[in-house]
Amino acid sequence: MAARTSRIKLGTGAVILPWNMPIRVAEKILLLDHLSNGRTLFGMGRGLARKEYAGMGVNMDEARDRFDEAADMIIEAIDTGFIEGGGPHYPQARPEIRPAPHKSFEGRIYQVAMSPESVLEAAKIGARMVIFAQRAWKEQAKAVAIFRQAFEEHHGTKSPPIMICDFTYCDTVPERAKSSAADM
Repeated sequence: MAARTSRIKLGTGAVILPWNMPIRVAEKILLLDHLSNGRTLFGMGRGLARKEYAGMGVNMDEARDRFDEAADMIIEAIDTGFIEGGGPHYPQARPEIRPAPHKSFEGRIYQVAMSPESVLEAAKIGARMVIFAQRAWKEQAKAVAIFRQAFEEHHGTKSPPIMICDFTYCDTVPERAKSSAADM
């Protein structure tokens, strides 16, 4: 996509941080940013299914701590070009990341925030909040209000607009679209 386009931004979806080594995530994000000439959007998530965690060999009970530890390390690394960590999950000496950052990721980081803890973490790290349409909008609105207030408290500025993601299936034949979407 980076080679075939020159203007669109390229987002990662959600990189599930507890399933990945922070240094590898930082290196891959910076490489994609170089290949796309600074058009990369970095999206993070914590993951939500025990079955997926079991398949990755990671204890889901550690998910929150692993996410918080990795997110701080990666954001610092893609900004400075160096990564380090002294936490229990990702102890890391301070190597230089290669390639070095292409340009600032300010305004280009987002986080799926579907739990109260994730809403607060997104605000703390300065990420744009991403939600899925899986709860009543009144409940979602409460989470968005909490995010906005926490973001302003942490950063002294208004929060960026939230991002709403959902899954859609399209087809030129309406009956086939409905049938195919129901099978997913």
